Amino acid sequence: MKVEATKNDQGIEIIRVSGRIDPSTSIQFEEEMNSILSSGAVKLVLNLSDVDFISSTGLRVFLTVLKRVKAEKGDLKV
Repeated sequence: MKVEATKNDQGIEIIRVSGRIDPSTSIQFEEEMNSILSSGAVKLVLNLSDVDFISSTGLRVFLTVLKRVKAEKGDLKV
């Protein structure tokens, strides 16, 4: 799994994920997302077009990120 983040000129963090998000990679995915959130990003777009598989552990990371973003009055789009 690979995660690449870039910020556009409107301050929206574009996060491109590729590969599989499964039990063996979800910890890395969560750490990457936490790092992005810790930088102050609250407007996120997840590009999952290159993701082959998402397990329930990966979905849990999405929900955790969404809760954190919503608490900061931000938004997460997939």
